[in-house]
Amino acid sequence: VGPLHVVDDEQSRRRRPTERVGKASRQEERFGRATGDEVIHREHLVAVDDAQVRALQQALDAVLPRLRSAQYGTSQASGWIVPPLVMDSFGDDYATRAQVALKYIGMLDGREAVYPMAWTDARGLPLDGGARYRLRFAPGALPPVDAFWSITLYDARSYMLVDNPLDRYAIGDRSTGLRRDADGGLSLHIQHAAPHSETARANWLPAPEGRFYLCLRAYLPRTDMLNGRYALPPLQRLNDEQET
Repeated sequence: VGPLHVVDDEQSRRRRPTERVGKASRQEERFGRATGDEVIHREHLVAVDDAQVRALQQALDAVLPRLRSAQYGTSQASGWIVPPLVMDSFGDDYATRAQVALKYIGMLDGREAVYPMAWTDARGLPLDGGARYRLRFAPGALPPVDAFWSITLYDARSYMLVDNPLDRYAIGDRSTGLRRDADGGLSLHIQHAAPHSETARANWLPAPEGRFYLCLRAYLPRTDMLNGRYALPPLQRLNDEQET
């Protein structure tokens, strides 16, 4: 989140009429003309002075580190965190609402999708591109959904996708060319450098050099996913002797 900016209303009033009309026309072309109660009259707006801007910025600077480090939801033994289900409305749960605004942009109602997240591996160590990880789903133990599922990797600082040579930012049941294990399970490989084996490269989700986190999106989750009976597998950190 960057610094707050305030538009000088006096400058806005001094604009030539053609500038204001042109801007309004472009907005109407993009969003449509507002009618009735949608119109916000200028006299209802409240000016924000420099002191208020500074106070708001100080509040953001104070709360953002807390939001970044806080983990809301239920922690599974595997290290995955299942966030609280949001049904219809946040009510007065402002902390969860702020978490969703920061980390779960576009979050859907829990009956439509759930979003387990992994910030650490099976040993509780932060996920980092300096290590290599394997996420193995046993036969018949893929996420229980009636639509589809995917796992997306994000930078732990910016919460953004990470550029990679494959242009692969998520992996899931719609990914083409995935290789199954001999027993029918599915092993995904998360690491910075490309795996050595052809099979592992087919199931590779590229990671950055630094820290990252994973978000599993499960659309139309089944009951076991909603009530916590389904447990996601742990992220196993591989040692140097274990090939990928």
